[in-house]
Formats: sequence, C-alpha cells, structure tokens
Amino acid sequence: METAGLTCLLATLSDLSLDEPLMQEILRAGPHTVNVFHRGDGRRIVGAVLYGKPGAALPVLPIPRVKRPGPVPRSRARDVPGQLDLFAQAGT
Repeated sequence: METAGLTCLLATLSDLSLDEPLMQEILRAGPHTVNVFHRGDGRRIVGAVLYGKPGAALPVLPIPRVKRPGPVPRSRARDVPGQLDLFAQAGT
C-alpha cells in the first residue's frame, strides 16, 4: 500500500502535548482515502495522510517548477502550486 504524508504526520503528532485536542476527518474518493487531523476548530490542520486501496497507485502530483526572480514582480494568484483533486474523475 502506498502512502503520502505518513512520516511527516507521525513526527508532528509526536511533538503535540497530550492535552491538545485532535480531531480526525476521513475523506474518500474512489480508491483513495485521506485522513486529515486538525485541532478541533476545522481550520488549523496538523497533518494528513493519503492512501489508496491495495493495488491502487497514488495520483501523480505535479512537481512545481523552480521559479527564478524576474525583472517584474508577478501576482501571487498565478503562483498557485498544483493541487491534488481527490474528487476528479479518473480517465476523463
């Protein structure tokens, strides 16, 4: 089974104090599941782990290109990195 984010999540969880609240949300789309952990307010995400059913490969994430400073500052709105869409239709 492939996973993404598990090592980082475990390191983050080990740094939390025992009295901090932690909530888990489980989201599923097709053969993939993501477990999102937050502090109970739904806004401050501690970490997430993405995994698929046995035999289902994880989606390929786009690798952001290295940006070099240009002569004219660009708007941050255009510099949004690729985002994994868990609800995208496969093969469309």
